[in-house]
Amino acid sequence: MTDAKKAPSVKLPPTLGACADELGRINLRLREIADALRGLPLSREAERLTARHAAPEAKLLEELPASDADGICGRAWRATIKSKRVPTIQDWAKLTAYVRRSGNFELFHRRVNTEAVTELWDAKRQVPGITGFTVKKVSITKK
Repeated sequence: MTDAKKAPSVKLPPTLGACADELGRINLRLREIADALRGLPLSREAERLTARHAAPEAKLLEELPASDADGICGRAWRATIKSKRVPTIQDWAKLTAYVRRSGNFELFHRRVNTEAVTELWDAKRQVPGITGFTVKKVSITKK
């Protein structure tokens, strides 16, 4: 780790119990700050703008294609319609058979479903090609 990326030096509480209490106080304060931010006028304005954004967007999406145009210019901004085809799987069996036959495994992401693997491990079943490692994190709850 470079000097620029080192965490600032913090005086730790003397005991593990005191560390837990410190984490709890910090978590509580962070929640209070997040709640306070949600109540700020800027946050309310962002909510109003988000709601206002939907109607003109829907109008452009509906009416521009009907006018044989893919964009429109206002005084300061140009709006264009962009289209992108998104794949949807209709038949997993056909898709997996195609991938096995063609070898086009790049059609899949290279990750496993953690919950599904955990279910199999909980049932004392091994999954070929899968290993695991343990991640530890601290959970803080109020007494």
